[in-house]
Amino acid sequence: MAQIILKLQKKHQVNLHPAARKAFDVMQSLPGLCNLHALPAIIRSEFAPQTIYCLEYIDSKASSNKAKHFTRTFQFYSPIWAALFWENERPPEGTLLVLETNTQDQLTPESVEKKAWLSLLQVLCLSINSKYVAAFIDDWRQGLPEQFSRELFGKNTLPDQLFCDLLSISRGTLVQQRQRQFPKCPISDSVDILAELAMPWEPK
Repeated sequence: MAQIILKLQKKHQVNLHPAARKAFDVMQSLPGLCNLHALPAIIRSEFAPQTIYCLEYIDSKASSNKAKHFTRTFQFYSPIWAALFWENERPPEGTLLVLETNTQDQLTPESVEKKAWLSLLQVLCLSINSKYVAAFIDDWRQGLPEQFSRELFGKNTLPDQLFCDLLSISRGTLVQQRQRQFPKCPISDSVDILAELAMPWEPK
């Protein structure tokens, strides 16, 4: 299928495709995988212009009247999670819109719905395994250059509390995971070793 890419302009209108409504509502009703309000505004603004797939909605009445100020309307269907980062329920100007150029190649409502559900599954596939949150945080903190940390978060290094707020977990959870990841020597074994060293040496 032939596709074109457009940049969203102020005069354009973007709505959710009706066939994607059910998947979108399910996403909205799910407990958040993370607290988006804990993200700095600069990061949310970086996520907002996510490329989206759309179909153009043709209003037969408006097109027949050939109005001078005809507004092009696009119905997006994937990825539906992109809308979570939009301000005022609208993608930012300049967002890339991918759409079919041939009306005969337009997706059926069933295909649109399937792609919407798949984009919701994508969120689950990319989410962090709750058992390894601490490992992810430690690797992130170690790998992220300080300049990016200062630019995005205003800090040279990121405290655990920021991730706790973002993921709605307690610091105790991170402590327990790190203890499991880096277990210390059992106390009983250490005591036995010290006891043996303290005993008088006798030649055999």
